[in-house]
Amino acid sequence: MVKTIHYSTINIYMSVYLQPKNPVGNLTKLEFPYTPQIDYSVDVKYDTYNTTHTNYQLYGYTRTENPQINLNCKFSAHTDEHFKMSEFAIRFLRTYSKMNYGRTDMNRGQTPRILRFFAYGTQIFDNVPVVISKFSMTFPEDVDYVQGTFDTASKLVATGQVRNNKNPTNQPDPRAGAVPGAEKPLVVNGQTEGYTLYLPIFFQISISLLVQQNLYRAVNEFNLEDFAAGKLNSKGYI
Repeated sequence: MVKTIHYSTINIYMSVYLQPKNPVGNLTKLEFPYTPQIDYSVDVKYDTYNTTHTNYQLYGYTRTENPQINLNCKFSAHTDEHFKMSEFAIRFLRTYSKMNYGRTDMNRGQTPRILRFFAYGTQIFDNVPVVISKFSMTFPEDVDYVQGTFDTASKLVATGQVRNNKNPTNQPDPRAGAVPGAEKPLVVNGQTEGYTLYLPIFFQISISLLVQQNLYRAVNEFNLEDFAAGKLNSKGYI
C-alpha cells in the first residue's frame, strides 16, 4: 500500500543574512528583502600519477578547496523601507570589502572583516565564516530611478520616482506617484543640508563569498564523524 504524505504550506520568512563579528559603525547586519539565489560549490583536487604503459592513470587526493558561495540578490527602491535597505546594502558591501587604511585610522592595517553567513536553518548555512571576494551591481538604463533625500544624520526624509534618461527633462513621473518636491535637496534655514542619491527601482547585486575558517580551530575541532552527524554545522563547517 502506498502511503500518501500531505505537506502543509507554512508561510515563513527564510532569513538570509550576513553579519560581521566586529561591525563598523551601524553596519551590523545585511538582510535581503527578497530570497536570493544561492550557488554553493566545493572543488576536490586530485593530482595525476603519470604511469607509463597503461590505459588508466591513477589519481591521488591532494585537498578539498574552501567552499564558494555566490549570491544573486534582488533589491528594489519602490518604497521608503526598500530604498533604505538597498542603500544600506551598497554601503555594507563597499565597507566590508575594504581594509582599515589611512593615517587617521587607529586600526589601519586590519584586513577586511570576516562575516558570518546564515541561510535556511542550522543544517545548511549556520554561522559560516566568510569574506567578500567580489560584488557587482548594474545600474540599468531601461528602468525608472528613485531619488532619496537624507538629512545630516543619514536619515531618509523623502523619496520620489524620476524617469530614466530617456526623459530629457528628468522630471518626476506623475504616473508613478512621484512625491512633489522630492527632487530638490533638503533645505533647512535657507541652507542645503544632507545629501541625495538615486537608485534603480529594481536591480540585482551579485556577491561572491569565500569560506575562511580559523586554521587553529579547524585542526582541533574538526572530526569527519561529527561532521557527518551534523554536530559541526553550528560552528560554520559546511
